[in-house]
Amino acid sequence: QKKQKKKVCFCFAMTVDFSYELLGDATPKNGGRRIVLVHGWLGSHKVWLKTGIWLNEHFGDSVLIIDLYGFGKSSRCSKEPYSAPLYMKQLRECLVHIGWDQQKIILAGKSLGAAVSMHYILKHSYHVQKLILLCPAGTPEPNPFMLPHPGSFICKTLILKHKILYPLRFILLFLFKFLFILLAKVHFFRWVYGHIHLITATPEYELPDDTVHRVSDYCEKAKCNIVVIQGLKDWLHLEGARRFENLEKSHIKVINFSTKGHIDVCDACGDWDNSFLPNNIWDRDISDIA
Repeated sequence: QKKQKKKVCFCFAMTVDFSYELLGDATPKNGGRRIVLVHGWLGSHKVWLKTGIWLNEHFGDSVLIIDLYGFGKSSRCSKEPYSAPLYMKQLRECLVHIGWDQQKIILAGKSLGAAVSMHYILKHSYHVQKLILLCPAGTPEPNPFMLPHPGSFICKTLILKHKILYPLRFILLFLFKFLFILLAKVHFFRWVYGHIHLITATPEYELPDDTVHRVSDYCEKAKCNIVVIQGLKDWLHLEGARRFENLEKSHIKVINFSTKGHIDVCDACGDWDNSFLPNNIWDRDISDIA
């Protein structure tokens, strides 16, 4: 089925249906490149959309932007827990679907999307000619955001310590549930608690400690350049960029912004042409990147 330019398309996969957007034709014209953009956690294809349109209109590139399971217009995947390996399989299915699984591509991902991109390199590095990682997540790090349900927390900390109050547990849980139903009608509360709930369901990256070395080796063999962009005030995923920088390989270029944080870099991805990010980062050669 031929995809229309700048239209959201759906891939009816063997597992769960998901959506993606293909800017341009599946076969680029006039020397254009095939570029794949992967969003981060709590994002969707829309966070890359302005950049994708800019790449398509100014350079003639065909740009694929995918909605990961559970985000954007993609279905929720209930068969497997959300994880970077699951999203990597989804990305592969989408590339096969549009016929890019054997074609040279530029693969770019930010935050969680960078972890997904690294998983993809470990399996299918042979057709990736450049890997762009922005604030890459995935190095072993603890998740400090696991928050308990308020009702369960109160029941466990207060009632279970006083057995005489144990019968009140079910009443309190019911009252909390009823209170949440009422507060859910308040937009601000629904937004805050919804994000707290999503934080407790942060996908597992499942990248072992030697991932950076393996990604570097796989890319070197495939003659694939790596560009890593990091804000030095990023308190979420700073370790990943440091590990790439410590390798000191000629096919790896690490760009640090001393005054930028995680949100700054991720937001800049959404409108690349009007941001502080270098425009020539999409070129094949990395020697001229500042």
